[in-house]
Amino acid sequence: MIKNIIFDLAGVIFDFNPKKYIQNFGYDEKNTEILLKEVFLGKEWMELATKPKGTFKEVKEKIKKRIPEYSKEIDELENGNWLSILTIRKDEELFFKEVKTNGFNVYILSDLSKECYDYDITLSDVFQVADGATYSFEVGSNKPNTNNFTTLLNKYDLIPNESIFIDDNPNNIKTANELGIHGIVFKNLEQCKKELEEIIKSNK
Repeated sequence: MIKNIIFDLAGVIFDFNPKKYIQNFGYDEKNTEILLKEVFLGKEWMELATKPKGTFKEVKEKIKKRIPEYSKEIDELENGNWLSILTIRKDEELFFKEVKTNGFNVYILSDLSKECYDYDITLSDVFQVADGATYSFEVGSNKPNTNNFTTLLNKYDLIPNESIFIDDNPNNIKTANELGIHGIVFKNLEQCKKELEEIIKSNK
């Protein structure tokens, strides 16, 4: 029987759209793609999520050393309202709460950086609704590292085959499946609801 639904945040409950943010500065398509890849999808950004006190301001200096020809643009991105790359999806937020109302335990397993987390808790109350959460900045690693999953399972005494994990990244779902957790690759809300219902029905 399914008892626990575990949600990723960025790409599921929140939109993660750094490209749109970069485009606001008027860069051409070539430079927009370079900045997207090297800044918001780069190794330094990924590492930031694992730091309990890391900030974009600190990380940008490392990025500038790697691609000094974009120092001006990187400063502009950091000085702007870069936290706007994350916005709440209202229908998905409601879905999260409905799952809880329907009697399931709801948890969060996310790679949000501490800086993003501190901002996002002002946008939505899903953080308060959740029965528990594990973040990369708490455990020092990002999904799909098994450490993130086992930390959540052990912290709340969750049984893998009683749990469903929803994430937009297939690699993360693969790790969940390897640990015995049911998984749904989030593509859109309708598809997610349908797959969730099917898994719940087949595990009664």
